[in-house]
Amino acid sequence: MEIEILDSSGVVVNTILADAGFANKFHPNRWREKVQPDPEPEPEVEPESEPTPELLSLDEAKARKVSEIKFEAGRRITALDWRLQRAQERERLGEAGVEAVADVLVLREQIRQASNAAELAVSTLTDVSAVQAFTW
Repeated sequence: MEIEILDSSGVVVNTILADAGFANKFHPNRWREKVQPDPEPEPEVEPESEPTPELLSLDEAKARKVSEIKFEAGRRITALDWRLQRAQERERLGEAGVEAVADVLVLREQIRQASNAAELAVSTLTDVSAVQAFTW
């Protein structure tokens, strides 16, 4: 419990965590149990309703989806950076029979072409829900 230590005039000079036995032993007749304030009542909160889905126009939905596709294409191309660097280093060393720079560049170009095809597919959709459900 919280114990308030009092000076000779009854003013609180300290607050400690202790039991009555400790307070009586070390602060005889100069302590009291701290009065705990009543807790603030919890504000009443209305139950949450289902979040309202954001209403987008078809053009807005398409723009968002194209942006997602471009971001993902960039992420995939960047993920190949280490392979490109490794291929460049191996070519400088004259190693044969390993992945070449051209091989990695072909993969990067395939990602770009797939991204372009996905963007074109999104542009042909005529329903917002179909745009939002589109995956690439």
